Amino acid sequence: MNDVADAGTATHRCSHSVSINRSAMALYSAWQDLARRPSESSYRTQAAPNAGPRGAVIKAPCVGPDISALLVDQIPGVFLAWRSLPQASIQESGEVWFHSTSNAGATEVRIMLSWDSSAENATSAPVLEHARAHIEQNLNCFKRLMEN
Repeated sequence: MNDVADAGTATHRCSHSVSINRSAMALYSAWQDLARRPSESSYRTQAAPNAGPRGAVIKAPCVGPDISALLVDQIPGVFLAWRSLPQASIQESGEVWFHSTSNAGATEVRIMLSWDSSAENATSAPVLEHARAHIEQNLNCFKRLMEN
């Protein structure tokens, strides 16, 4: 896990990674698949009307109480990126990366969150701890789903 506050800016970052015994493309596809199915998981998504892959409203790991975000970029088998909706209480962005490791068939999956720490309470200890716990919980759940 890695926390970084950018010097001279109002940005804070938090990241966490896990190694999963599946290929990067299989994990990317599974992440997207889970995002398209209606369920209680934080990986789920509901497409916005007439939205293509970009601009879909997704449920994503987050810093604040707003769990909906816009899908803004993706490279199949490599990464997905999102940003918070304009009305979110904390403006943030996130990425999930899928990187094949030297272990046969294993992939490092890393979530990185960045947010505007100038928002009220955006750098308080509870917000930072929530961000760390949320991405760790999301990745551990994803790992369990993929390795069972």
